[in-house]
Amino acid sequence: MYNLAIKWEDAKKNPVNEVSFLEEPPGRNKFLSQEEAGNLQHSCTEHLKPIVMTALNTGMRLGEILNLTWARVHIQNVIDPYIEVTMTKNNETRYVPLDDGVVELLNGLESRNTHSDFVFLSSKNKRLKSVRKPFQQALKETGILDFRFHDLRHTFASHFVMNGGDLLPLKEILGHHSIAMVERYAHLAAVQQKDTDKQPE
Repeated sequence: MYNLAIKWEDAKKNPVNEVSFLEEPPGRNKFLSQEEAGNLQHSCTEHLKPIVMTALNTGMRLGEILNLTWARVHIQNVIDPYIEVTMTKNNETRYVPLDDGVVELLNGLESRNTHSDFVFLSSKNKRLKSVRKPFQQALKETGILDFRFHDLRHTFASHFVMNGGDLLPLKEILGHHSIAMVERYAHLAAVQQKDTDKQPE
């Protein structure tokens, strides 16, 4: 506000320039194991399961998934299927590659045969605006504590790195501006290699 006031010539200096910022807490990085992710999917309702599966396999945010339209899903007649994410946090379009499992999932959705533009619909074939209640119920049935839908994004990123993925492609998939945003996952590659080395031949 003071910087704007200086620009408008209503102030001569910013009196808070010398004030130190509080140290930001480290970013949350809670993620599910493969077994936990499988159990969670098993506990999901019919209409929640494909949403959770999409999050686990693409790293997309919940809002991006619920706002996804068929016009942005490119799986027909393309060599490398992908989702074009337009309603992003930073208002920049990004392209998320899809593996065979997600392509099969999307091809099997009933919404492909409706007049709706949206990919994920409710049991009444209406656009979904929230999955909070069924997601919390699935977590309760699975016994997973202190977990948010956004943590599925961390789960995707963590497993991407542990399966040998590089940080630069991960940055592009997640839509981060800086490589620093994904460097918190870098140590997982070393952890995975350490666990692999411990396995008997």
